[in-house]
Amino acid sequence: SMWMLLRGGGIVFVALMKQYALGDKLSLQMWVGVLIIALAVVLVGAAGMVDSGSQASVSGNVPFGVAMTVAGTFMQSVQYVYEEKVMSGEVGAPPWLLICSVL
Repeated sequence: SMWMLLRGGGIVFVALMKQYALGDKLSLQMWVGVLIIALAVVLVGAAGMVDSGSQASVSGNVPFGVAMTVAGTFMQSVQYVYEEKVMSGEVGAPPWLLICSVL
């Protein structure tokens, strides 16, 4: 389904946040992979909005659905990057405190 394919955009968001927020350097091969995935996500999102013969397009909510899916994917990516930062050991707090603060 379109939803599952758009969720692949999380890889793009995580890669960007790892590079610019966490300061991890990604290799050229990683950036090529991120670019291919980004292109695929854009094509899938655009295909859902352009295809006028499908049932979902008739309802007129496809652009909103695509936008909400991408927004949700972004928020999940923020969570992944936050967890990686916290679990890296750079945060000087006991593990029980970190777990309780998330709950």
